[in-house]
Amino acid sequence: MDEVLRDPTGYVVISAEHPALGRVYWAYFDESEVNAPDYYGLTLDLNRASWAPVGWRTGEYLMGGVEKPTLIPGKPADL
Repeated sequence: MDEVLRDPTGYVVISAEHPALGRVYWAYFDESEVNAPDYYGLTLDLNRASWAPVGWRTGEYLMGGVEKPTLIPGKPADL
């Protein structure tokens, strides 16, 4: 698999510290191309973590002000 260069400007990775596992990242996988449900889960690999636009919990993204941001594994949303 080719490595894709990612520019983190304007995006964040959602993570938490687990006492035994260490840093755990949120991951979203769009499975619509294969007629399967989307997957929301956790990963220990930063390269598989989903990126969300800065402000994804506030401002224009809060309470339906803007269409929900597209989250793509391995690269920033909306690219």
